[in-house]
Amino acid sequence: MTRVWRTTLAVIGAVLLASLAVAAAVIVRSQASDKREVTKRFALRATGRAVIVEALFGSTASTARSDNVKRYGAKTVSSDRLARRARDSRNLFLMVLTANGRVLASSPGSTAARHVIETHPAYLRAALAGKPFVISDVQPGLSGTRPGFIYIQTFETRFGRRALVAGIDAQPVFRLFGDTLSRLPGSPPGNSYILDSRDRLVASQDSRHRSGQVVPEPQLARALATGREGQFGHGRYFAVAPVKGTPWRMVATVNESDLLAPVNGTHKWFPWLLFAGFALALMAALAFFSRIMRSAAHTAAVNLELEHANIMLEQRADDVARANDDLERTNHELERSNEELERFASIASHDLREPLRKVQMFSERVIHHEGDRLSERSRDYLGRSSAAALRMQALIDGLLSFSRIATQQGPIVDVDLTQVAREVIEDLGAVIDDCDATVDLGDLPHVPADPVQMRQLLQNLISNALKFRREGVAPIVRVTGRVRDEIGEIVVRDNGIGFESRHAPRLFKVFERLHPRSAYPGTGIGLALCRRIVEHHGGTISAAGEPGVGSTFTIRLPLSTPRPQPPAAQPSRDDETSRLVHG
Repeated sequence: MTRVWRTTLAVIGAVLLASLAVAAAVIVRSQASDKREVTKRFALRATGRAVIVEALFGSTASTARSDNVKRYGAKTVSSDRLARRARDSRNLFLMVLTANGRVLASSPGSTAARHVIETHPAYLRAALAGKPFVISDVQPGLSGTRPGFIYIQTFETRFGRRALVAGIDAQPVFRLFGDTLSRLPGSPPGNSYILDSRDRLVASQDSRHRSGQVVPEPQLARALATGREGQFGHGRYFAVAPVKGTPWRMVATVNESDLLAPVNGTHKWFPWLLFAGFALALMAALAFFSRIMRSAAHTAAVNLELEHANIMLEQRADDVARANDDLERTNHELERSNEELERFASIASHDLREPLRKVQMFSERVIHHEGDRLSERSRDYLGRSSAAALRMQALIDGLLSFSRIATQQGPIVDVDLTQVAREVIEDLGAVIDDCDATVDLGDLPHVPADPVQMRQLLQNLISNALKFRREGVAPIVRVTGRVRDEIGEIVVRDNGIGFESRHAPRLFKVFERLHPRSAYPGTGIGLALCRRIVEHHGGTISAAGEPGVGSTFTIRLPLSTPRPQPPAAQPSRDDETSRLVHG
């Protein structure tokens, strides 16, 4: 009996040790996975900032091309006029080159640039090959003792392709990007640098640094030379992302203690405390079982059943502990998601609006106080700045409305869509009169919905039908409805410019446009907002069209109380951004 008892005890001990080893391995693997997720999110932060810098250049290139054609598209270009333009735009110098690299005109101070282009012909070749823009590394002494950048942008003229070469002072660029990086939200705290291909500073969040300075953290410079992101120095971490279209890189640094705060402390030790408690419980149970076995061999059968009962109890305790751990982790994730959503709403409604309001306010003040002394060109620039701020304000308002469809829905009530459509048509009366339009309204069904969102839905569709009209043709918009199979169907049909049916899925994506902004104004959010509203009410929206004939939008909404649907994921992109000084 003693031998059986010892063998049984040894087997049970081995099983318990194996269980503890497996549990420890699971905890270690889980915490390692959490650390990988945190560092991955930090790397995405660097990538996001690199995309913002890329967008700044992209918006500059797209807006400057037509202006360059007007200024420098003639057969000859005056060097004196080019010099005045360089002074007005605060560039270090300007040069206009032909497609074969010949200097057509230049302003004073461009000698250094010619040397750089001759020693780095890839810059000019890349620009003339069709790249939207080309920008160099930091060039020390580009104009005297001042460091700067060589910015090349091509444009097409009736005399062939030409290139505008501008010398940009490095210090304003340093301040612009440094201020942009410092204003961007993000967590955990840290520093961000923009480095050129030689690891010299283009910009930094720290205003004490200077443009052209080598990386201010020597240990970071050595880590960058390895080409791998990760740890450097004592308790520091970095991530690198290329700025597409430039030779630059975005480098984000952070203290590891700040980076790993979400997975350290209580989050790290709590599972191990549970593990230790569980191990102590198992050891106590094993000791108790051994004592019982030694003192009462004749009750072996009873003790064996007690052992089984204890094992079952311990397994259930382990299951409960894991379930509690999963529930706590889920709650933390939900709280973090809610905080990020609130932070986004706060930024969109305040932090981003305030700078735009100041741009508009100071533009109006300059026009009001200095209008008589400003040139026509200066007034035009101020007008463009104000218009760009208004477009950005519209984008912010549209994105805010888009994000709040699910979080700020009003009560679901019985909505008379006919009455809502009449009110929308009345609100659009001035637009309808201006374009001599006709809006025919049929009987629309009653649906259970949020009346404010239904009004927004119909107003977006009717105003789109009026906006995308054919030149010289009076718009005709017909809004009809019917009920079929417990589904309310609303159809908005127009005789506008129409579209090819293969483009229908793109219409409902955020910022998707089938026409340039100069032809038809707007933010590119309206139809995406319509889709989000309809899907949140449990319905569907589809579009059909024919170029030169018109478009038809069909909405289907359930007549029973809708169950809110999660919105379909939409791709996002930056639209309007600040403009750099250029030629």
